[in-house]
Amino acid sequence: MGTPLLDRSLNWFYAAGISAITERRVVGMARVTDAVTVLVGGDGGHTTHHDAATTGGLHQVVGPTWAAKRPATSHIGVQTCTGTLHLGSAAVGCVREIQMQDHDAAIAHLHRVDPVLARLIDAHPGFDPRAWLKELPSLDAFGALVFQVIGQQLSVAATRRILARLQDLFGGELPTPAALQAARFEDLRRVGLSRRKIDTLHAVAAQFADGSLREEDLRDLSDEEIEVRLTRIPGVGPWTVHGFLIIALDRTDVVLPGDLGLRKALQRIYRFDHLPTPAEALEIAQPWRPYRSLATAYLFASAFGNLN
Repeated sequence: MGTPLLDRSLNWFYAAGISAITERRVVGMARVTDAVTVLVGGDGGHTTHHDAATTGGLHQVVGPTWAAKRPATSHIGVQTCTGTLHLGSAAVGCVREIQMQDHDAAIAHLHRVDPVLARLIDAHPGFDPRAWLKELPSLDAFGALVFQVIGQQLSVAATRRILARLQDLFGGELPTPAALQAARFEDLRRVGLSRRKIDTLHAVAAQFADGSLREEDLRDLSDEEIEVRLTRIPGVGPWTVHGFLIIALDRTDVVLPGDLGLRKALQRIYRFDHLPTPAEALEIAQPWRPYRSLATAYLFASAFGNLN
């Protein structure tokens, strides 16, 4: 069993308690440390760790403290910014440190490559790019797609109003895929959804309900693979997918070049004498790689007055 390139995000660390790890390949960690020695995999009920640095064997890991069944002569851990991390309660703190250092690396990179963006960053220390999500209900992959479909061609304020009415329709909660499928067309129209959006939401819900779309599977895919997969659904385009990548998966290198709010922010901050085209937006964003999501968050927040 070989060790693949670790090239994806840190999302496989579950934020709440870190009770298990499912199979993922990781990007962010490689930017924080030179050595990552663990390949993880599992089926949800049991998780195994492959320790490439020691015996090369598979070790079963269970429980919220990541207690490991292992030979006395070996260990299971990753070489991180704080040294070898043995599985246990220290894991939470170390993951947070990795995430913080990754954020700091992103800020330093954006500061170095874009002096205009650097001024915006300096003017707003402590900005939290995901703070705005706290104003929304908790969004899993299905909920994030619902939010994005609702928001097509609408302002953020209008999107939130419709989302709130949709919650009211389902007893104060966002609907499950099955519940959305079962909802009456007339009721969905009354919350403010167009016929086209209802058709799109029904198509999305059907694929989550029958298991052909699953959040855990989507998390294993690259951004490009997710875009190809989701844009097969009628009514789901690149803008919808790009927002989904940021909201649901916290992907680090996403930009929405066709978004009108982002283009207006670019026009104002970069002092264009015209509204930048999507192609121009992509050109401006090119130096931000691989942290375009963070730069985009600053620009969106500046457009909506949410930087403080």
